[in-house]
Amino acid sequence: MTQILTHSQHLMNLSPSDASIDAIHIDDIATALAKQCRFNGHCQGFYSVAEHSVLVSYLVPDSLALKGLLHDAAEAYMGDLVSPVKAVCPEYGDMEMAVLRRIHKALGVDTQHITGREWLDIEEADQLARAIEFEALFKMAPTGLWLNRSRVFPAGVPEHLQPQCLDWQAARLHFIQRYDELRQGEF
Repeated sequence: MTQILTHSQHLMNLSPSDASIDAIHIDDIATALAKQCRFNGHCQGFYSVAEHSVLVSYLVPDSLALKGLLHDAAEAYMGDLVSPVKAVCPEYGDMEMAVLRRIHKALGVDTQHITGREWLDIEEADQLARAIEFEALFKMAPTGLWLNRSRVFPAGVPEHLQPQCLDWQAARLHFIQRYDELRQGEF
């Protein structure tokens, strides 16, 4: 079986051969991401994928903010796998990208004309968010391949970009408000 039942009672087919977009709704995405904890739950406090996504939307160039907000939207339907697991399961990444394309189509987000540089900007913002989160939620400096946040914020990360560890209802609302704000800015 390749279907899941969403928060709004829609059946979402995850089969790569299914291109249906009828079951994709922003409220389902916001709700599911708000209930998923980053870092597989190993951080200090509850920190949702929804809150992380809002952070990424502020770290990308303004023209990419909506795509930054939705960069992990496929996880609303597929779950959040930690990066080391994704690295050894390339077929998961392919499936995730196929679901993300369907989400973009359902929400009217144009990604056909996005350049490789823009995808890199989103990935760099995601890494910067991870470094900010790692420092705040694990109380230690980020290491490895994660972008060193001090190069971007030499005076420290601004307060409005600090993880708040919102409960799931507040994180859901924050995600939806950011989505609405970005959609209004398009017209």
